[in-house]
Amino acid sequence: MKRLKSIDILRGLAIFGVVFHHLFFAKFRYGLTVERLSEPVTTFLSSGWLGVNLFFILSGFVLYLPYAQGRRQVTTGSDVLRFYKIRAQRLLPLYYLSAAVAVASVYHNVQVGTTFFWRSVANYAFVTYPFSSETFMPPGNWVLWSIGIEIWFSVLFPGLLWLTNRYGIVRVLIAAIVLALMVRYVGREYFASHSTRVVLNHVSDSVLGRVDEFVFGMAAASLYVAKYRPPKMQSALLCVVLIAVSMELWALWYRSELPYVSSVSFNLPLDSGLFLLILLAPRLQSPGHGLLWPMQAAGIMCYSIYVWHGIILIPFRELISQSWTFVPVYLCASLFVACITFKIVESRGRPWKEILPPILQIDASDDVISEKG
Repeated sequence: MKRLKSIDILRGLAIFGVVFHHLFFAKFRYGLTVERLSEPVTTFLSSGWLGVNLFFILSGFVLYLPYAQGRRQVTTGSDVLRFYKIRAQRLLPLYYLSAAVAVASVYHNVQVGTTFFWRSVANYAFVTYPFSSETFMPPGNWVLWSIGIEIWFSVLFPGLLWLTNRYGIVRVLIAAIVLALMVRYVGREYFASHSTRVVLNHVSDSVLGRVDEFVFGMAAASLYVAKYRPPKMQSALLCVVLIAVSMELWALWYRSELPYVSSVSFNLPLDSGLFLLILLAPRLQSPGHGLLWPMQAAGIMCYSIYVWHGIILIPFRELISQSWTFVPVYLCASLFVACITFKIVESRGRPWKEILPPILQIDASDDVISEKG
């Protein structure tokens, strides 16, 4: 089944932002470093993290779209099991491979059979690390925290489907926003150190603390199926304003110019802007055939790129801090490993011409989306 091109391009944008953030955030940090740039530029260059928010919203969109279109349904236990089977086949093979590499890289000096070793293995095996402050950023590959949230959202998804079918997507979205704000408040107020501006913690950024982002994606899928297309110019302007407002709020917060717990609501304008972006993306045409191909290809391979870029960055971090000339080497190494696992693990060895789009046929128009998500 054909993929939704605009979604792949947005995924490419998201993975670019995340990799850029992990490479260069320490150099900008919202103006708290020696890098002398204007505040809007510094704020923008410090905001690659928003790619994770976009990933969560896109996950909700992709998972809900076939149900919104009526191509799938969850009315019986077998339907739920079928969903879990498909989702497990999509997420778990690459996840467990990357987890095994992470465990081997961190615990090679730990005696096999000790309680510490087996507890660490169990955290990865059963994806329990997101529930503890000590393991929320899993040792060996800290970026897997968001994959853990994705996995747990997949576990909750049939329940959200039932609620949506019964109460409607609008009510479920409102409830998800209220729940997420409450969870984020508890996490910021009671489970975070207010003396340091650490953005993530195991409560505020748990699956319940981020559930509104997934449901934003589900709501976007509903409007997409209903063929709602917002006014292009006005919506594009509002999209930019909402995202810029969120970026500026996070910049002020990070510089301690806003109260610590105020950050619980900063994702709302961002998520609203990204929600509009998803609805606008199918209408934004490529200025030329092939110009967006690298972004689309990166979006198709984003899972492999994501799970490896962090662990490969660890040995490169000190080299990059000394000279930016090592950045291309790091990027090539990450892309090389990602290409291997994308082809062998994610695509089951299918030919490249079947898993990546032809360069000369890309535009941002949409057909139907791959059910694999």
